Amino acid sequence: MSKKGNNYLTNPHDLLIKASLSNPQAIQEFAKAYFPLDILERIDMPSLKLTNKSYVTDELKEFHNDLVFSFKIENQQGYAYCILEHQSTPDFLMHLRFIKYNVALIEDYLKGKNETTPWPIIVNICLYHNPDEKPYPYSTCVYDQFKDPNIARSLGIFTRFHLGDLNSIPDKTLESHGSINLMEKLLKYSRRRDAFNILTEELERNRSWLLTRENYWKVILIYSTHVIGKKGNSEKKLVNLFKDVLSKNEEEIMTTIAQVIEKRGEKRGEERGEKKGVQKNKLTVAKNMLKKGYDINSIQEITELPKETIENLKKEIKKS
Repeated sequence: MSKKGNNYLTNPHDLLIKASLSNPQAIQEFAKAYFPLDILERIDMPSLKLTNKSYVTDELKEFHNDLVFSFKIENQQGYAYCILEHQSTPDFLMHLRFIKYNVALIEDYLKGKNETTPWPIIVNICLYHNPDEKPYPYSTCVYDQFKDPNIARSLGIFTRFHLGDLNSIPDKTLESHGSINLMEKLLKYSRRRDAFNILTEELERNRSWLLTRENYWKVILIYSTHVIGKKGNSEKKLVNLFKDVLSKNEEEIMTTIAQVIEKRGEKRGEERGEKKGVQKNKLTVAKNMLKKGYDINSIQEITELPKETIENLKKEIKKS
């Protein structure tokens, strides 16, 4: 008979489990049999319920099912996430499955709640049965998945993240970080109103090594155009800064900015699924440069558009 037939049972394990745990007494008996003792002693037993939640995909239900129990533990929300393993071969990556399912459970729990809502307590359980009656062969500790469990544990993998808070690190400390200090300072101060003044100071302080890093100054220019230039600082002001402090050729600076403008136009076109020709890109660049105050001769030199075309674009912009 086809799998779509009325009598075909797609998941007999699921049927057995749900039927067996269909009443509060069976749920509590399951908890007493399989919940860790330190959890069992602390939960509010009357609050224990079997939810209808599941985070196992349909493709994997043949190999394992999941049960999600909810309960209160010392006035906190708790869940017991239980995987019932049906594979004939134990899953060496069971830890990874638990991590994925726990993330899905937490995200589901936080839906519609304030982002500062405390996360629920989650205890993971695997109910294992092997057709050859062999014991489970792998460690149940996630740290044992690493080459050196002691290093993984001591570094706090899965228990914490390590913070580099630029706001709390003194500038003198940042300045001792060698060539990355310019990046750190720009990230730290780029949102401030006086970001342009800070950029000026940092370019002057880092001038000697910036001049040895080939085109890295262009990266700083592009970043400044995108971020600091949005705070009322004209691109002409940035051009003069890079020209004066780094002794860069004005034409090269303007070409770099024009390329950024052009890429912005191309990106917008790609997002709309449009195909822009070279001519259209040049017109876009010219319009953007006119709006930013560049003179016609400079625009003509960079875009290679006829002077008359640029003058017409200028008239269009004034009318709009």
